[in-house]
Amino acid sequence: MALTRPPGVWRSVSGVLVRLRTRGAIMQEFVAKCREWQKENSDYELICDIPDTDIYYVQWHELPKAERMYWIGKSVRYAKEAFEEFATKRCKVECAVLDSEMRLHDIHDWPQGHAMTVFRTKQDGEAVI
Repeated sequence: MALTRPPGVWRSVSGVLVRLRTRGAIMQEFVAKCREWQKENSDYELICDIPDTDIYYVQWHELPKAERMYWIGKSVRYAKEAFEEFATKRCKVECAVLDSEMRLHDIHDWPQGHAMTVFRTKQDGEAVI
């Protein structure tokens, strides 16, 4: 009877077969770790749990008149579409990055390794927006 290996990636290390973790499995572990962190920090939401993050960014109708006029000056007929496509939108809530050691970083200070964007959607249990 032939021996079969369970599925996965295997490598011979010093004559011993070692099963390697795939990138997908490592990422799943990281996401599970993030979900545990979120249970302790319920004011934050993981980006992967938010169906549409647009509500956390300034939209066309919320722009001050001067800013809208800037976009209208750039593209009279398609100002709103140009804003939606090309603008660097300001986030209305606190946004941060969670690293693999479950430490928060500024969104502009991206950590090495795995990272998860989080939005602070609540302040002391109350919705921010």
